[in-house]
Amino acid sequence: MKLNDTDKKYHSPIGIGSSVYMAVAYITGILIFVVVLKYPQITEDLDKVKLIVEMKSMMFVSNLIMYVVFGPVLILFILFLVSLLDNRQTVLVKFSAIIGYIWAGSLTASGMIANGAIEPITRHFSDNPEQAVYLWQMLDTVSLSIGNGNGEILGGLMTLGFGIAILQNEHLSRGLGVFGIIVGSIGILSLIPALAGLAVIFGILQLGWFVLTGFSSISIKEMH
Repeated sequence: MKLNDTDKKYHSPIGIGSSVYMAVAYITGILIFVVVLKYPQITEDLDKVKLIVEMKSMMFVSNLIMYVVFGPVLILFILFLVSLLDNRQTVLVKFSAIIGYIWAGSLTASGMIANGAIEPITRHFSDNPEQAVYLWQMLDTVSLSIGNGNGEILGGLMTLGFGIAILQNEHLSRGLGVFGIIVGSIGILSLIPALAGLAVIFGILQLGWFVLTGFSSISIKEMH
């Protein structure tokens, strides 16, 4: 693995920093939505919109952390990972990186749509709650669809591809590669409607894979 002096100086901090941010962002977002806002427990659309209106600042910050900022940080992580694997410019590594970039863009776009919807929903809610609900239903559908709400195909393919590439790399742990393959496969399987619940398992496991991969740069640095 050949890195110039500047790359060597920032390589580990970039890998570790980006992976830790993504893990913390995901956990923080889950705590806010599940524990604080109790969003999954709300079944009526009108009540969901009312919550958005009442807690719009917290909603905005949550989307910012979990989606809008998560996307660029994911790109940073991918660039770090490519630098570990891309010695031979393999098609697999290029494919995985491109899929990852698309995924990162979709996550950021999803978060921006969700945050952009808060103000018009709030404005309409006081005058016409039904119209506000309709607007939320429309924008939420778009946001979820762009953000892979119907299956983790992009994240799954990226993780699967990088997992295979890691498995083929003599400098990285084979266990890390196998773990990536398993996680990526789970994400892809979440596309099947009956297995949609696997998306949650994928998200949790992938965060572990992110962190382990980020910290793997330390052992590689020691080898060189």
